[in-house]
Amino acid sequence: ARARLDLVEGVIISDYEKGTITPPLLEALLPELRERQLPVFLDPKIRNFPYYRPVTWIKPNQREAEAVTRREITDEASLLEAGRELQRLVDSEYVLLTRGEHGMSLFSREGFVRHIPTVAREVYDVTGAGDTVMAALSLSVLAGADPVEAAHLANYAASVVIAKLGTAAVTRQELLAAIRADWLLQRGEGF
Repeated sequence: ARARLDLVEGVIISDYEKGTITPPLLEALLPELRERQLPVFLDPKIRNFPYYRPVTWIKPNQREAEAVTRREITDEASLLEAGRELQRLVDSEYVLLTRGEHGMSLFSREGFVRHIPTVAREVYDVTGAGDTVMAALSLSVLAGADPVEAAHLANYAASVVIAKLGTAAVTRQELLAAIRADWLLQRGEGF
């Protein structure tokens, strides 16, 4: 498996707490990925949080962030504290904290914070929204998007998938349509 690492540009780890992502695996894999300078995009679960270091990106949801940091996120100050604590805990370059109807908050190691509002959409089913965010985020970063652009693209992709029933994929055309519709709304030309 290590030989195959020469063939990849980045690694996505989605921990579903099913026993596949274990502390020994993380302790062996993550330092090697950093040594190889491969970006690691991690979608965490609470139980393995102490072993998620070092990573490039981590994408917890608000419930996970509150549990791990042992603080309720109720305002801007508690949000900033939680984001910084998450970064420290996992030695990450970026934290993308998904916050449901409150959008996403992007934290960088350099101290940059950007809040990304939810794209206005009717919500039918949130199944797969987190996976969609992770897929769009990692693809965007690996294709050359800067962190803010990648987070915005991930947000648009999630807005498309939650407007569908069941587990769904996002097409390029749907993503472009969502971006255009939001742009028109912001200009006051939308419906």
